[in-house]
Amino acid sequence: MGSHRAGLLFSIRLTAAVALVTSAVILASTSLPAVTLKDGSVARFGGVFPGQSEATNGLRSWADYEAQDFRQLELARKVTARLASEVAWLQDREIAAGVPAEELAGLRDEVGRDVGLAAVLKTRNAFGEVDSELRGVALASALQPIADLRALIADSRRVGVDDSVLAGPAAQADSAEALLPTIEDPLELWPVVAVLSAPSSEVARQKAQREADLAARVEAVQQATNYYNSLAGLRQRGYDSVTEARNEAAWTAFLGRPALGASVAQLEAAAPTLETVDRPALEAAVRRVQDLAAVVHQQFITRLPHKVILISLAAEQLSAYQDGNLVIQTLVTTGRPELPTDIGLMRVYRKNAPWLMRSLWPPSSPYWYPDLTVKYAMWFHPSGEAIHDSWWRGWYGPGSNLGGYGSHGCIGLPYGPIDQLYAWTPVDTPVVVIPGDGSPVSSQLARRTYNDPLMARLYGV
Repeated sequence: MGSHRAGLLFSIRLTAAVALVTSAVILASTSLPAVTLKDGSVARFGGVFPGQSEATNGLRSWADYEAQDFRQLELARKVTARLASEVAWLQDREIAAGVPAEELAGLRDEVGRDVGLAAVLKTRNAFGEVDSELRGVALASALQPIADLRALIADSRRVGVDDSVLAGPAAQADSAEALLPTIEDPLELWPVVAVLSAPSSEVARQKAQREADLAARVEAVQQATNYYNSLAGLRQRGYDSVTEARNEAAWTAFLGRPALGASVAQLEAAAPTLETVDRPALEAAVRRVQDLAAVVHQQFITRLPHKVILISLAAEQLSAYQDGNLVIQTLVTTGRPELPTDIGLMRVYRKNAPWLMRSLWPPSSPYWYPDLTVKYAMWFHPSGEAIHDSWWRGWYGPGSNLGGYGSHGCIGLPYGPIDQLYAWTPVDTPVVVIPGDGSPVSSQLARRTYNDPLMARLYGV
């Protein structure tokens, strides 16, 4: 679209230039001396013919002029033909742009008359002025698509389009601008900038996509804000506090630590008050639940071992604590529903770096996988479940273990967190895996599938 607009602008400006120059020829010719031609008609032109003295200023016939200065007349004819060719080219451009041919008839006739009058120009300087005027206007018009592309690039950069996308079009604009001044023929200027149509379209597409992405983000933020301020959002914050407190109580119970007791019981008693539809009452209920959840959390961190790895299957999240302080936290991918990660109190009993993983299933099995080498592996279950890097995964977190994309029971981490965790974790570090769905402690304990014997004896579970 931008290329068509610029091309049409180029055509209009060049047409105007022809009209401007030829109009000047008409005005000049009315004040010039007249010459009687052989057919009896009168032609006007000025200056001194070759061989004619300025003192006598005698008039000569066109036939005499043609005979005496054939080369100068040929030059006039060439310029006239050049102007006629450019007019025809302009007409084609306008018709291609959608202008009906009948609307160009008047312009064609008028410019045709002007082109005829241009033949009375008889000096090389006059012809040069016509050509220079046409070329100047054409060059200015040809530079416009370059300026438009640069403005588009600047706007795209302001909205955050990546510079790697803009570098190529910017270089093409620079090359076109450098080439234009070296071109003599105005008709050859436009093809140089016509090649900018494709990069201009691509930059415009990237800019539109970026603006759409930004608009979507603004809309998402607005929706989140609206939800946060709504009764449903307020109530959900209360439920989130209940879920977090129940999960922390479950981790504590899986570790065999003393129960969190009264604070958890009080929180369970307060949870039903979150169902109220009265906003002041709901705000009070949420504050109450959040306060109780904070008490549960303080009791929870005081009951943790020196070092421990905690994993929530519902959140697909791993958290590493040292002396009650969170040191590493990352989203993970756990076992798919058909081959779930075991739930219970376990430990890191061996570490390997690197490790070649071979499938326990035959190629005919839907669970078969080709040999894979991982950078780190920390084994926590005798069946072969390990915490390891999974460089082949594109994302982690809730849902990443569904649709056949989950592990075979292992816990996959991205690079960065796994590097830290492997260096931080000694052998025999406790690993506690819970459902993590925010259900009551008794419900989560009932789903335990394995307890490491050493850990069971050590923690009395």
